[in-house]
Amino acid sequence: MRYALNTGQVRDAERLAGKQGVTTADLMERAGRAVAACVRSSAPGGRVAVVTGKGGNGGDGWVAARALREAGRDVYVVACAGPE
Repeated sequence: MRYALNTGQVRDAERLAGKQGVTTADLMERAGRAVAACVRSSAPGGRVAVVTGKGGNGGDGWVAARALREAGRDVYVVACAGPE
């Protein structure tokens, strides 16, 4: 079974990470690269579409898109919100 954190738990974890010197940019980079690794594992070839929104999750998507592009994938980003 896989467990996921709820919104409040994520906020608490991010706050604790910040107190330990981990920046929001660090968390975003880690999350985006983890998503990219999952995509590479489950779909090792072909085009990839990344749909981004606003906020941190949107930033994670942009990091994932960059990481996939760096890995040689053909990546398209659909930005559903402008930068904040």
